[in-house]
Amino acid sequence: MDDRVCRARHVLLRTSAVANRSARFPHAAGRGTSTNVEPQRGSALVETAIAVAVAGLVAGAVLDAAILATRSAGMRPVRDALESELRREMPIAIDLLKYQGGTIVPAAVVTALPMPAGTPLAARVSISVSPDPSGAIHVTIAASAGEPPQRASLRATIGAQAPLPGSIVTAPGLVPAPTGAP
Repeated sequence: MDDRVCRARHVLLRTSAVANRSARFPHAAGRGTSTNVEPQRGSALVETAIAVAVAGLVAGAVLDAAILATRSAGMRPVRDALESELRREMPIAIDLLKYQGGTIVPAAVVTALPMPAGTPLAARVSISVSPDPSGAIHVTIAASAGEPPQRASLRATIGAQAPLPGSIVTAPGLVPAPTGAP
């Protein structure tokens, strides 16, 4: 006899049809689905409600993570644009103040900053200068933009101002020799 036929003959399906045939085939008695099982009532509704609740929890968690990622991703380009503007402005301010007599009047301007999305961002940029008793000069540049407003600031200190190019510097404490002395 073919091996496939033997295996097929010994495989019993667990269906109600097998249980009904058990009376005709005594060797199959006790196998298959019992006909004495009472149907479950109302369990489909409970199972469906639980499945919908689990799906709702998973969807809520996914949406919450997506909203959080969108917020954090949306805020970073604005902050990057503000910091980039501060890094561009600070060397200019230091160049203006590095020589004696150089001053900057505290001011604030509204300007447009380039953004990756293509739409420029309106930002307020301000500069302030404060002298230190030791002779150092503190330069602070601040910028703010966006809704809700995001702020960034950059601070630099100039230890001492250099003399103007081409000027003659005399060392302090030295007195020039008198002219015409014997």
